[in-house]
Amino acid sequence: AQLALDLRWGLPFGDATVDRVFLCHVLEHLYYPEESAPLLRELRRIVSPRGRIRIVVPDIGRCIEAYVEGDLDFLAARRDTCPWWPEVRTRLEGFLSYAGAGPRASHFLQAHKFGYDEETLTLALREAGFSEVVRCSYMRSADPKLRVDSASAVAAGDGRHYSLFVEGIA
Repeated sequence: AQLALDLRWGLPFGDATVDRVFLCHVLEHLYYPEESAPLLRELRRIVSPRGRIRIVVPDIGRCIEAYVEGDLDFLAARRDTCPWWPEVRTRLEGFLSYAGAGPRASHFLQAHKFGYDEETLTLALREAGFSEVVRCSYMRSADPKLRVDSASAVAAGDGRHYSLFVEGIA
């Protein structure tokens, strides 16, 4: 069923009733940890024993590498996947836009509130109660039913994969 709800207000599912959750390019739009931690705990509450949650977020670690390495092409190529992305004129503009702190106030409501690397996302999932956390890659999951990244143009990234793919196991 299609649901229209604010994820910060809880989920209308019983405890341990959901086998799989796919959360794609959502978590970075919540404040960390004030909003993201309660959502992750709520997701852990609804996930069945040995159930999985697949989380896809922008890979801030890769973005930091691009900044440090001077890879302006990586930062600018984001526009190929996201035409609304601001033009990148410098590495800093590219990095800050990617991180959600770009110079354009018009993007405030859509801006990223936090950037995740593997270490931080793993910690957040463990603190939410997930017993195991594994890094995956695009369209790669131990659960074939969670190989759905292609449903998101942003996750696909036209083959460049700007995203971090992580799964939490209950």
